[in-house]
Amino acid sequence: MNQHKVLIVLVLYKINLEHSIAYQSLCQFWSEFADYQLLIYNNTIENPVAENEKYMVINAKSNEMLAGAYNAALEVAAIKNIEWLLLLDQDTQITIDFLFKIREFLFSNQDYVAAVPLLQQESQTLSPIRYNPTWGALWHKPALLDSKNTAHSCVSAFNSATLLQVSFMKNIGGFSNKYPLDYLDYWYFYEIFKHKKKVYVLDTTLQHTLSLIDFSESMTLERYKNFLQAERAFNNEQGIMVRILYKIRLMMRLSKQLYSIGMRKHTKLTLNYLLRV
Repeated sequence: MNQHKVLIVLVLYKINLEHSIAYQSLCQFWSEFADYQLLIYNNTIENPVAENEKYMVINAKSNEMLAGAYNAALEVAAIKNIEWLLLLDQDTQITIDFLFKIREFLFSNQDYVAAVPLLQQESQTLSPIRYNPTWGALWHKPALLDSKNTAHSCVSAFNSATLLQVSFMKNIGGFSNKYPLDYLDYWYFYEIFKHKKKVYVLDTTLQHTLSLIDFSESMTLERYKNFLQAERAFNNEQGIMVRILYKIRLMMRLSKQLYSIGMRKHTKLTLNYLLRV
């Protein structure tokens, strides 16, 4: 694969590198993919990652979240003339089949600027999805299983295990700092749609842990506030109809939270954002 290079950026936060499921799984068959380069971007200031000849390391001086990490990786890829950037969360389990599917895609790709696998949590397919931008991402169709029937739809997927063309991301100004964490993936996939580019769905499945699947168990109040800010900003980008439907979705969420034990503060935040939409 000499004509194609891939830089994998693995973002760590509050975890040791050796405890990362993604890193553990990569190490099992890393020798088979010498043409891939690995960058460890560590967002935990108090727990630096040591330099190693197997990978590059950036220990952030503050928590730069995902946008900061990805933009740093994008600059490294551009300097090293690497064509593709593979985003990787610390808790996604990589398979050798996934890496082989990327290799096949790179040899045959002509028109795509992104490629994504299916991501599952246990038996539930989480990503990718497709939606009509007129109605917004919150009203998406069932999970997209292949690249067919995507005309007039925006294909969107989670950050982790997404392969992105470096030149395209540079052309749109890199990863938006408006979405440092939440909705960053929605944003750049929407940019792909607006620029009339295409996303390829790889015929392979990875296991992934979704931290936002249960507000009551996994989201602190501060985390939820940041999530709401990003959610509102992205839905506001997509027009008046999406803003109206987003307001309806917030009403539905508020109704559910009112009957959930321990969600009073989250409920107040939801109500506050509902009144501001």
